[in-house]
Amino acid sequence: MKALKTWDYVYVSVQLVLFILYAFPPFRWTFHLGILLQYLFLAGSFFGLIVLFLAMAQLNTNLTPWPSPKIGGTLVSSGLYRFVRHPIYAGILVFAICFALYSGTGSRLILSVLLWLLFHFKSSYEEKLLSAKFPEYEEYRTRTGRFVPGFQL
Repeated sequence: MKALKTWDYVYVSVQLVLFILYAFPPFRWTFHLGILLQYLFLAGSFFGLIVLFLAMAQLNTNLTPWPSPKIGGTLVSSGLYRFVRHPIYAGILVFAICFALYSGTGSRLILSVLLWLLFHFKSSYEEKLLSAKFPEYEEYRTRTGRFVPGFQL
């Protein structure tokens, strides 16, 4: 077991709260998109889930819910990780945004933006820890997008 830091608990706790609020929207602000757009966003939701589960599988034994890397873990920079540094977060964001648009739920759309902000700060924290553990991480970070290939966002 690794020594978890306070920020590990903070980030994962906030993430869990946002996931629960997303699943059970706190207020009903709805909108309607045309059926063609709804199907497009439904397909986008499935794409996000595929990215999420593929990225989790590619991490294999390195997978952890905490931002701190596992003791004895290795740096994964192949597969989806060749294109983006955080494909799990990217998959969650694509799913969350697309499903919010598909379902026409404004509160879910707002929560998707909050998830993006959380993942931005959580991934910055995670990257400091990865840079300290893996000397090659800085070079990897400069050539790979954070959530979207080619974009450091």
